[in-house]
Amino acid sequence: MERFALEITRFLRDCGVKMVIMACNISSAVALQSARERFSDMSILGVVEAGARAGLSASRNGKIGVLATAGAVLSGAYPCALRRISPDTDVRQQPCPAFVPLVEAGQSDSPEARAAASVYLEAFRNDKVETVILGCTHYPFLLPALKSVGDGAMRFVDPSQEAACEARHYLEARNLLSEARSENDLFYVSGDRTGFVEQGSRFLGRPIETIFPCRWNESQELEALD
Repeated sequence: MERFALEITRFLRDCGVKMVIMACNISSAVALQSARERFSDMSILGVVEAGARAGLSASRNGKIGVLATAGAVLSGAYPCALRRISPDTDVRQQPCPAFVPLVEAGQSDSPEARAAASVYLEAFRNDKVETVILGCTHYPFLLPALKSVGDGAMRFVDPSQEAACEARHYLEARNLLSEARSENDLFYVSGDRTGFVEQGSRFLGRPIETIFPCRWNESQELEALD
């Protein structure tokens, strides 16, 4: 995962971007520091740090739960980030293997999603956790189900929103924020483009129109195709 994340960062830098946000929690967990060291000429932000800061800001009793993929849980990235800021933070993690398949199947607010959410939040409820970080970019789509199960007793933090706010503040402070208001997003896709367009358009709530194909070559380098 680290190697792929570093190569994607290199690819984006060569495309001329002024900032990279590692929007995947596991990429932020395993590759952010390496990317900052290797590509010190550009700004690179991650979602784990942003999520940790937002979680601590929202917490009232110092108990924070993290819903994440198994890989993100095993990395220990969120407990490390939280305790780096506030050493006495009580952190509980919960892997959620059912969540990503439910979101990608379009069942984010289904009975199945609410049942899974109830199971995953049970330990947090028993431990009186009242702030929950959504440690995967798929999970915010499950907020209706999570809030229904949480019954108002839990606050849910979306690290991606916090990372976007931090990116804006970072660019503003360095006079790098563009005044243009454009939605001409460019997407580079190395996998199934049809599936990407279908799911991506549903996630964004608008059609994805501009896609550039790319591929991993024999040297495991990412390259754009004509």
